Amino acid sequence: MMDALSSADIVRLWEAGRALDPVHRALLLVRAADATLSMEESLTMPVGERDAYLIRMREMTFGPTLEGHADCPACASGVLFELETRRLGEPEDRVHEHTLHSGSFDLRFRVPNSADLLAAAAVSDPGAARALVLSRCVLTASRNGRLLDPADLPDEIVMDLCRRMVDVQPDAEVMLDLECAACGHRWQALLDIAAFLWQEIASAAGRLIREVHVLASAYGWGEQDILALSDLRRRRYLQLVAG
Repeated sequence: MMDALSSADIVRLWEAGRALDPVHRALLLVRAADATLSMEESLTMPVGERDAYLIRMREMTFGPTLEGHADCPACASGVLFELETRRLGEPEDRVHEHTLHSGSFDLRFRVPNSADLLAAAAVSDPGAARALVLSRCVLTASRNGRLLDPADLPDEIVMDLCRRMVDVQPDAEVMLDLECAACGHRWQALLDIAAFLWQEIASAAGRLIREVHVLASAYGWGEQDILALSDLRRRRYLQLVAG
């Protein structure tokens, strides 16, 4: 059962996650979304499935409309966008092994998970990191029935594999179609829901901490009691303090 994050949850997650790297931060959030998940389960959960959890948690906490901004790559102007997330985060079929048949090549593979991302992040060379993820995710590879090392797969087959991974787990790569009002440039941008949600949590935590400071100073209440108030009641008390 997934519940919306409470005000106290938001502050607690912000405090726990502010010093973490992006992958561990995403794992912290997904375990907040489902407290029954063990660390091992969250680590080995496919990235698309993990992000589906985060999308559903975001909807319950901040609503179904995601509002953000991006910088135009052509003129650097700011571009605002909205995305309705109700079509995202649908339950996966939870089939974690898939196949690809491309010409004379046959592959059995799984999609990347957070453990793969952590392993890749520990490698400084992008090419080596890519090869490492490939070696971890390709379970078997053969050409005309002859087994191959994943490192020996030609680039076109690797590209076919990447496209197949997106097909079997679309939430792992949500692309935004953006257009700049200033110069008319159109482009696609990848939505990193874990990073986006973290920014919302950090912003909300900052606001909540300021509200705690104001109400604690005015009434002498403790943080726990202030955070336990509904947003409506807390805003009303803040209005009274402001006069």
